[in-house]
Amino acid sequence: RSEAVPKAGGRTLEATPDTLAALVPTLLPGDTLQLRGGLYRPSALRVGVSGTLDNYITLESYPGEEPVLTGDIGQALSWTQYAGPVWSAPLAVGVVDNVWDGDHFLWKNDTVGKLDTAENGGFCHLPGQQTLYIRLVDEGDPNTREIHVSTSPSALRVTGSYLEIRGLSFKWVSRAFVLTGQWCVIDGCRATPVHFLVRT
Repeated sequence: RSEAVPKAGGRTLEATPDTLAALVPTLLPGDTLQLRGGLYRPSALRVGVSGTLDNYITLESYPGEEPVLTGDIGQALSWTQYAGPVWSAPLAVGVVDNVWDGDHFLWKNDTVGKLDTAENGGFCHLPGQQTLYIRLVDEGDPNTREIHVSTSPSALRVTGSYLEIRGLSFKWVSRAFVLTGQWCVIDGCRATPVHFLVRT
């Protein structure tokens, strides 16, 4: 939605990937937080602060820059062929929410055996073994691809109200953000590739 929200003044702050999580809880009604360009791996950043009916809080991209919020863990994995088109890599994380081959979503399977018939590609994560198994759609070698592993189903969780979110980009998460607050304005945000832009 492209309408101006009520603002009665406030601070304008700048965030980087290293400072974002610490700055969000300090926001007050009327404040604007501008995210500088870069890759933000907040693992579901929570925005619980609220503006007021006549003094919204704004989260927006810094002019001319593109901040990208992602669930991607940013870890390069070393893949070995497990069996046929199925590959495995050690991965010591609790839960894997989704896996992407570039911009292609791989479906989650609960057993490695199901990957043998996963025509559209897929993955299986066995936390007890600390191993991730994948099968790519074209049965290719994942060592030659851009594989993204996400441990978070969303990049942004908004529980506050009277918030304005403008111009942010989201990548490699199932849902760009989860919105449970009220009277929020979302404008000019991009989500590629994700399954849902917003879940309420």
